[in-house]
Amino acid sequence: MVAMRTRTQTRPVHLGALRLGGNATPVIQSMCSIKTERVEEVSAQINRCAA
Repeated sequence: MVAMRTRTQTRPVHLGALRLGGNATPVIQSMCSIKTERVEEVSAQINRCAA
């Protein structure tokens, strides 16, 4: 079993409709490292990130 970390309490910051910090759900952004015309490979990389 993996031990869960206690989250540090922070104050929320709003960027448009997006809320960061506070009790907001963590937001993750990623970029593909493959040329986007290689659709099958990009799709596979996105699925790996989402797993």
